[in-house]
Amino acid sequence: MTDPTETFTLTIPKTDWLTQNAREHWATTARKKKAIRMRSRLEARRQGLSRRTERTLSTILVGYPSARRADPENAAPTIKAAIDGLVDAGILIDDNSTWWAHGTDRDPEKTEPGMYRLTITMETAA
Repeated sequence: MTDPTETFTLTIPKTDWLTQNAREHWATTARKKKAIRMRSRLEARRQGLSRRTERTLSTILVGYPSARRADPENAAPTIKAAIDGLVDAGILIDDNSTWWAHGTDRDPEKTEPGMYRLTITMETAA
């Protein structure tokens, strides 16, 4: 049986962080997506997350290295790559709307300089 609630924390260096506003060469974006996806897969296994066998609701907190204004929804490409890593690790069945739903907000706790953080709390949908 799936644990009712689990929290997954992923720290991502600024050099790999993706945003919707970034205008980079497609190969640079692809490399960053691959790096985030792999980091997420490996970290999920290291943290010992259990396989989610039912529809999962997630709250995603985006941690920034500064206190200035931020748009957490702008981190969607990074979040997508991280969730793909959870699917690759076998934690989530799939990331389509049948199996997964989420909300995103800003983490009030700052990260260390040059780093971003995703804190993903997963719970079984009622």
